[in-house]
Amino acid sequence: MKNKKFLFCLLAAITALVLASCASVGTVQSRLEDDQFKMQNLPVRTLRVCVVTDPGRKKDSVAGLLREVSLSLAEQVGIRLETVMTADMTFETSGQDGMINQLYKKVFARRSDFDIAIAFTSFSTGDYLLKLLSLVTVPLPVWHGAIDDTYRRYIVVKSLDKQVLIHEIFHAFIFARAHGGGVMRAVSLQPLPFMRPVGTTVFLTESDRKEVLLNKWRNFSEPATIAKAEPTGAESSIIWH
Repeated sequence: MKNKKFLFCLLAAITALVLASCASVGTVQSRLEDDQFKMQNLPVRTLRVCVVTDPGRKKDSVAGLLREVSLSLAEQVGIRLETVMTADMTFETSGQDGMINQLYKKVFARRSDFDIAIAFTSFSTGDYLLKLLSLVTVPLPVWHGAIDDTYRRYIVVKSLDKQVLIHEIFHAFIFARAHGGGVMRAVSLQPLPFMRPVGTTVFLTESDRKEVLLNKWRNFSEPATIAKAEPTGAESSIIWH
């Protein structure tokens, strides 16, 4: 049993190193300073954001993350974030669809002059149990962020991770496929619960960037046209622990 656990940890470490070295390969990272690339990002679109926080999140930390994400979005596709509304909320469920539905009811009933709503919540007791179990068993998945699959404007994130939030925001502009490479990779690996996920990047691939630019000025009050037969309810980023 100990030998199997050792072999598994060794395999996870090797996989982590490979993913980390390849994370940004094929992304736009190397083109950020190119003049033509910068011109393609103009004009800049300002996304009006409704920010919702639960008691488990410090608002200063949330504001700092939003500033970092805004800078990354601006340099990749010419999109910046502006907070136009804030609210507090305690979620009554830990499921993706239930949390997104609660977020929708919370913000849409109050006002609708925003583009996207982002709720910053915390991990549930069940999430922490999965992380602990991962220390002694096989890796187990825990979702870190999700976006609705109707309007693609209601986002819930459970970790203050730049990659996770950027991933979910770009889902609001990418409809041709659910997930791809770069920052839009569906799954990340976190070898240990106290470590950051490895093999991740905040940068888009060239093909995903083209679609974001194509849909950059979409109307968020209209349902998104998703290229799949049956919506699953939410698109999410999953991290294996």
